[in-house]
Amino acid sequence: MNRRQFIGGCSACAAMAASQAALMRASLADGLNLAPELPPGYRPDGDSTEAGLWLLTEKFEDQLRTSSLVIRDDNLKTYLTELACRLGHNHCRDMRVYPMRIPYFNASMAANGMMQVWSGLMLRVSSEAQLAAVIGHEMGHYLRRHTIKGWENARDTMNALSFLTVGLTAAGAGYQTVNIVQLAGYGLIFSYSRDMEREADAYGVQLMHKANYNPWEASKVWRRLIAERDAAKYKRQDNPFFATHPSEAERAQTLANYASELGYSETQPSFETGSFEKIIGQHRAMMLEDELKLRHFNRTALILDWLIEDGFRLGETYYYQGEMFRLRNQEGDEARAKAAYQAALRHDTAPPEAHRALGFIQLKSGDRATASRSFRRYLELKPDATDRAMISSYIGG
Repeated sequence: MNRRQFIGGCSACAAMAASQAALMRASLADGLNLAPELPPGYRPDGDSTEAGLWLLTEKFEDQLRTSSLVIRDDNLKTYLTELACRLGHNHCRDMRVYPMRIPYFNASMAANGMMQVWSGLMLRVSSEAQLAAVIGHEMGHYLRRHTIKGWENARDTMNALSFLTVGLTAAGAGYQTVNIVQLAGYGLIFSYSRDMEREADAYGVQLMHKANYNPWEASKVWRRLIAERDAAKYKRQDNPFFATHPSEAERAQTLANYASELGYSETQPSFETGSFEKIIGQHRAMMLEDELKLRHFNRTALILDWLIEDGFRLGETYYYQGEMFRLRNQEGDEARAKAAYQAALRHDTAPPEAHRALGFIQLKSGDRATASRSFRRYLELKPDATDRAMISSYIGG
């Protein structure tokens, strides 16, 4: 290749790169200029296909209201509803939010404005902005009428009613009895194409921007989910939230591009009401207990590392880290559990059970005197403990 050919080739490459960059900017601009297809207060015509879907969804919601899976906490429900209203503005009155005790990362929003936010999602996000990113995405599906579009597509290829039956079964059962196949079936009630998922991402970023949340937080959510997927070594279809979505890497990068297009930096502070940790933190012990029951220890270890990194209720978090090591019971885990319990007790949010757990390790090692002190402290902090008689039997004279 001579010099002239080389220069010409470089010029062509530069022109192509510039053209691709221009197309990318145009694509981002188009993606961030979406309008809702649903007016406030909307209800479908009585004889339409959409009205039939609404009827089925309302029956599902009737069962959901009395489901044992709903977290009965007015403060949490109000917080999530206010967050959705901050994003949805004029559509606030059309939305009803249900916090659900289901230990998987997921949220969903039906055509009639019913939204579910699962405890597994609330456990994994580290800020109100990250929670807003997922809720905004689901509102994107709702405001762009993806549910009815997906329903009409599904009607021609599958018996969608069978999936609704699965969903009703899941709603009425305890989460321990709902296996991942049932949850995946529930997800298919409101499944979307990948193009719809991409559009919902773009719309969610718009909603975050208008509510003054930094859209970079949406990309951070997906980076963590990529790390969790790799740590847990599960496939995309093992989680209903991933099954129909674009690849996690594509999504994280696209969301980052959107945030940059809107002029945000990754480290720029985001709007926060200050209520995230106060409200969500009250339920994190329950969420961690449910996560431990799934016995996906590599995944749980990563979630606990994130909570420690974020500084959330460190006494409580270190205690559950100790519990994770105790239950995993691999070589070296007893020493790791002991260190975690000791770390928990250096913080005022440590539960009384941290003293009891440490006492059992001390008793096992033959240090009966120290174990007795730990057991006494546990009973002092929890005088109504249901295991009081048993623990008292371990205390030396």
